Amino acid sequence: MNIDTLRKTCKGAVVVPGDAGFSELLHGDLWNRLIPEHQSQSQPL
Repeated sequence: MNIDTLRKTCKGAVVVPGDAGFSELLHGDLWNRLIPEHQSQSQPL
């Protein structure tokens, strides 16, 4: 499965680190806005 397939089949937002607004979507709902200094990197299957 690739990102385009996920975007077509999922109802919510499907974003990758290179997308505009990725950081806001990832951390936007945190009540205290404490954002980690690093992010885990997933490996392709």
